[in-house]
Amino acid sequence: MNLKSMLLADIDQKIRLCTKCPLCNSKKNYVPGCGPQNAEVVFVSDAPKPADDNSGIPMSGDQGALFDSYLDFLGLESESVFITQAVKCRAPKDRKPKKKEIDTCLPYFYQQVESIKPKLVIILGELAFNSIFQDCTFAKCRGDLLTKHGVMYSSTYHPGHALRVPTVKIDIVEDLKRIRTYLTQLGVKVNQII
Repeated sequence: MNLKSMLLADIDQKIRLCTKCPLCNSKKNYVPGCGPQNAEVVFVSDAPKPADDNSGIPMSGDQGALFDSYLDFLGLESESVFITQAVKCRAPKDRKPKKKEIDTCLPYFYQQVESIKPKLVIILGELAFNSIFQDCTFAKCRGDLLTKHGVMYSSTYHPGHALRVPTVKIDIVEDLKRIRTYLTQLGVKVNQII
């Protein structure tokens, strides 16, 4: 096992043993994230949805099917990206995580990013975006290329939001076009779109 694998396994174990906030009592499964330790691209969303909580895997269920279309559009393979969430446990009754819960869990996300060292982190949704960037709103900076602690970020709507509000799909396509350009500029190998 190489150093990156050991670091990610250690972070995964810390997440699975975490009792720092009450969300550990309301979840079925911890959802630490999944993907290769050498991923050039990391996706981060807000918090586990019911399907994620049941499976322990982020982007499960209907939102996962739409997420796969994001990957197709970007020319990325699901096996080549790391998918995680700002909060690793589902909140009761699928409510939005509270600021204190986000602040408690977000260091795990930063540890994952530090371990993986991706070329780009793509933030899915307003809640995840505003958890990571406090100096720029999602509405103003969505789709832009941003830097924090030496890591490059961009963003678009969460697939779950697109399922609830189909009119944002036009904006998502525009965001993904920009993100695909960023990926190419950052030297990430992307598949040809057919």
